[in-house]
Amino acid sequence: MPSTPGELALHPAFVLHEGKRQDAAELADLTPAPQAAMLRPGTDAAQVIQALLAGARDGQPVLLDRHTGLDVSAPEAGFRVGILTSGTTGAPKCTWHTVERLLARAGSPRSGQRWLLTYSPHSYAGLQVLLHAMASGAELVAGQCLDASGLVQLAARTQPQAISATPSFWRLFLMALPVEADWSLTDIVLGGEAVDQALLSRLQERWPKAQLRHIYASSEAGSVFCVKDGLAGFPAAWLTQGTSGVGLRIVDGMLHVRSPRAAAGVSPWHATGDLVDMRGERVHFMGRADGLLNIGGEKVDLEQVEARVLALPAVADARLYGRANPVTGFLVEAEVVTRDRAAAQLQLAELGAQLRAVERPRRIHYVDQLSLGATGKKQRRQ
Repeated sequence: MPSTPGELALHPAFVLHEGKRQDAAELADLTPAPQAAMLRPGTDAAQVIQALLAGARDGQPVLLDRHTGLDVSAPEAGFRVGILTSGTTGAPKCTWHTVERLLARAGSPRSGQRWLLTYSPHSYAGLQVLLHAMASGAELVAGQCLDASGLVQLAARTQPQAISATPSFWRLFLMALPVEADWSLTDIVLGGEAVDQALLSRLQERWPKAQLRHIYASSEAGSVFCVKDGLAGFPAAWLTQGTSGVGLRIVDGMLHVRSPRAAAGVSPWHATGDLVDMRGERVHFMGRADGLLNIGGEKVDLEQVEARVLALPAVADARLYGRANPVTGFLVEAEVVTRDRAAAQLQLAELGAQLRAVERPRRIHYVDQLSLGATGKKQRRQ
């Protein structure tokens, strides 16, 4: 894995959504010398690649700041990559990583493989895909500012062999992909959100020969672990024996991790903010602690209610979110994708009778596809 500037010389060809191709030599020619103490590339994947090459070559830090304007101090001298946290529960914070730690769990990438970039290149997950491709000389399909629908169309045109995406994107992808499509995937990677067994089973059924991996990672803790058995959650045995050098424990229902791949300055036992539940020999993700809504003094776990909606036979996909309300603080609303609206309405009404009043969606919007955030995740508040 790369540990010095010279070892980061391998990098991919790009196939942009306009059809323009940039090969390695062209990117190298375009890579400028640093003009500042800290490089801040634009939002385009090629610009991020060029900044990484320049930073590695000249020992300069690279900040992926998404143009937030956040005042960030440069780390100690040397090549580091700065990634901002999402800022869900407050102002974004910068975490600094070495390339060795970023690529510590990259595995053995295959040269010539074609990857689709579904994440922002400024995110931790997006950077992982970029560096994975750079380390192997793989081909990378990267569109510019495409939403989920545009990415599905890009994938259909370019037919990548490997895709790393959120569960929300994979559901949309499966719905949009024609049944008769015969193009095959060799690598399916999920991350960024909790994944349910129904989705994993659908992916396995559609591409039975593909390697299926659920990556658990964050900007602070780095790449924590990888689940490869096709089952939701992770083995409870990892709580006592750890996995790949990572320690895991549950404190008050929240997962805490001790990771050798954590960013500089992260506490030894990092509180992830992910709620978990141990069921027999399996630990299941239950949603984010910051995803709980206070509605009229009662707590509502949107992800748990959403899981019950997704389990309805007539519902192909769904997003539950909280809309601000001056009286109760929030009200629950929903977006639902279905091919049989009448059946979905009946099933949702039956489910609503089983939910607490504060959990019932006050408005249900029937849509052709879900609206996802810039990171490919479902937004929980509007």
